[in-house]
Amino acid sequence: MTYTTDGLVRMYRNIEALVDDEFVQTLEEVDSRSRSKDVTGAVELMEQLLERCLEESPVIPDWVCGRLASLYRTQKRFRDEVALIERFQASQTTPDCTRLNARLMKARACAERMKDSDSVMLESVRALRLVSKSRSIATASSEAKMASPAL
Repeated sequence: MTYTTDGLVRMYRNIEALVDDEFVQTLEEVDSRSRSKDVTGAVELMEQLLERCLEESPVIPDWVCGRLASLYRTQKRFRDEVALIERFQASQTTPDCTRLNARLMKARACAERMKDSDSVMLESVRALRLVSKSRSIATASSEAKMASPAL
């Protein structure tokens, strides 16, 4: 996608002071990195844009939040996605900030599922350790019996 300064100013009036050539180049670089599967680089650039927007105004622009949330989901960073959207909603000055509610609900569900998956993985590791420990005790016990002289 090709961005122009005039087009961005019309689209994002609340941050028109930020929209300059560098801003446009950063957005184009985000697009380029996303297309080339360098999502980590795209996330870093969008996080920089977010910080730049917050320096200008405490209200997070919805398009920055939506784009960064999308990149977080691509990386399966569901907790970061939830935190970002909650931060976005808290920053809004009008009570009608329902644009990202569906994304927030899905991100929370994914984060919860991931948390459950993490705890299941921990339980399986504990079970493997227990099995391994019982095997080593059994092996040590049988070795001790072999080493002791028979009467």
